Amino acid sequence: MSKVKWIVLAIVVYLVFLLASFPAQFITNNLKLKNISFNGVTGTLWSGASSSIAIDNISIEQVSWTLNPWSLLTGELAAEMKFGKFNSKLKGQLKMAYGLNGAKLQDLQFEAPLAQLVAGKKLLLNSKLSGALSVDIAEFSQGQPWCMQLAGDIKVQQLQVNNGFGQFPLGNVQAVLSCKQGNVNLAIAENHNQLGLQAQLQVTDKQYKVVGSIGVTSEQPEKLRQGLTMLGKPDVNGRYQIDYQGKLPI
Repeated sequence: MSKVKWIVLAIVVYLVFLLASFPAQFITNNLKLKNISFNGVTGTLWSGASSSIAIDNISIEQVSWTLNPWSLLTGELAAEMKFGKFNSKLKGQLKMAYGLNGAKLQDLQFEAPLAQLVAGKKLLLNSKLSGALSVDIAEFSQGQPWCMQLAGDIKVQQLQVNNGFGQFPLGNVQAVLSCKQGNVNLAIAENHNQLGLQAQLQVTDKQYKVVGSIGVTSEQPEKLRQGLTMLGKPDVNGRYQIDYQGKLPI
């Protein structure tokens, strides 16, 4: 590398370190982010904390972050983030990086009550959701249209849906996340829920598609069993087919 390039690199690194040493509170006070507010900010952009961050109607407490300065030498900006206390209902942690190839996530763990996440949102049939959501993602790397790599799972404990048709205790549901040809794929196996449901949800560029089937089980809410006939006639195995697609609401 020529002497000029070394000088330019040194200047860039110096400017990044200078920016990172700025008080985090000065930066957050001057950020104009819609529906996001920071409280009790301390430390620097490099290593700081916030007593709470509010995003719409969701309050995330005890947020802390640490940036890795040496990651800049590899052309990425890497950081670790933690939020929530041990006994908090909403808590989690993750490692993330951003570079020329896009975003990466590692060791993401997230737990939150469903009711808190969907508060103020208008859901189908004016439904109300409750249950405990947990998301674990071992690795994710951005690609086209969504991903290059994705490995993880989503679990909902004691899922319940209430709407004008009644109350539906749906129990525990687990889905496996993966990346297929750049698309996000979510697979639900029948042995990971009490609904008799097996399905594949695929998220493509601007659309989603759900394909699967559901059978009658003794653990299903009675009103759910009665409503299965709305899916059509069962196949030779007594299962009702699911095939639906639509546009992403973004």
